[in-house]
Amino acid sequence: MKRMQILAILLIAVLVLSACNLPDADTTPTVSEADMVLTAAAQTVEAQRTEIASGQPTATWTPLPTNTQAVTVASNTPAPTQQPAATQGQASCDVALFVTDVTVPDGTDYDPGETFTKTWRLKNNGSCTWTSGYDLIFASGDAMGGPAAQQLTSGSVAPGATVDVSVELTAPDEAGTYKGFWRLRNASGVNFGVSGNNAFWVEIEVLDGEEDGSTPTVTVTVPASTDEVTLTAVNSGSVRKDGSVSAPPNVGDTDGDLGAQAFFSFDISSIPSGSTITAVSVNFSAYDTLDNPFGGLGCLRAYAGNFFPLDSGDYVSSPSGAVARWCDEFELSNPSVASGMVASLQSAVGSSTYQLRLQFSESETDGDGDSDMVRFGTVKITVEYAEP
Repeated sequence: MKRMQILAILLIAVLVLSACNLPDADTTPTVSEADMVLTAAAQTVEAQRTEIASGQPTATWTPLPTNTQAVTVASNTPAPTQQPAATQGQASCDVALFVTDVTVPDGTDYDPGETFTKTWRLKNNGSCTWTSGYDLIFASGDAMGGPAAQQLTSGSVAPGATVDVSVELTAPDEAGTYKGFWRLRNASGVNFGVSGNNAFWVEIEVLDGEEDGSTPTVTVTVPASTDEVTLTAVNSGSVRKDGSVSAPPNVGDTDGDLGAQAFFSFDISSIPSGSTITAVSVNFSAYDTLDNPFGGLGCLRAYAGNFFPLDSGDYVSSPSGAVARWCDEFELSNPSVASGMVASLQSAVGSSTYQLRLQFSESETDGDGDSDMVRFGTVKITVEYAEP
């Protein structure tokens, strides 16, 4: 009975669709067209009856589609724009380019123990300015008495500019070929070289005194009188970002995220006026740390100046002209040569004091709400000098 109802509905649908396709009122459909519609419907009914009588399963009836016109909707999203490829060889922040050997071309001959000054001309081929926080560092090979690190420049070297970098070296005592490799280190303690991370070098030949077939001339040099003095800080203290002054020489940031800078004053009146400063080293023999100052704030730097008595004006947020730097506790725990202090201490010879400000100049605070401090005890500097 249900199938008969379905067949009746099917017949009515066929008739309705046929009526929808009738011509306008002024045109009467032909008998043959009407007969064709009725005949098709009758055939369909008969086929369904046959399937029912035979007991065979009938096909599932699918409703006729409505007479809906298909509509194509254009997307209102523009086609993606192809992004340009990254510029090949784009300069990174710190890249040096070797320009020339200003002094000591490769293979220059020297006598054993002879001192010389090696100078390279380098170009800042990156996108960052080299500041007083950058260093020349010994990488590998033959050090030839050179420092482990020294300040690259006391000023700044802008991208595209060149700088002459010099280091004082001494030829080894034994004859042979010697080669030392050097790199640069940025203010964050990251090493880099020329054209990427390639080292630049100095190469010399040390003679044995007989290679030219002549009898070597023995020159006896009487060294100038040199003295050494170790000076302990006679005054110290700290100044915070809010201008407050306190006695402990602490440097870093507070649990209130205030930057703090430490200050030291040394009595140098024992160094005779007119003396030539030849070397300076610093010894932070007594200190401790709170939390992780080097990890959160970067490298610790020293700046020379006149600070005492301390006040809020001694706190500096954007300093320049660092004379020394320590980037981790290992460096702070070992007496270190501060080549950059030689010139600043030399300018103070003849006066009574030499004063330093120590600060984490990369980040005044890491904003973590914890104290990140280096708390100093006794601080000493050892000065070597030659009297006039």
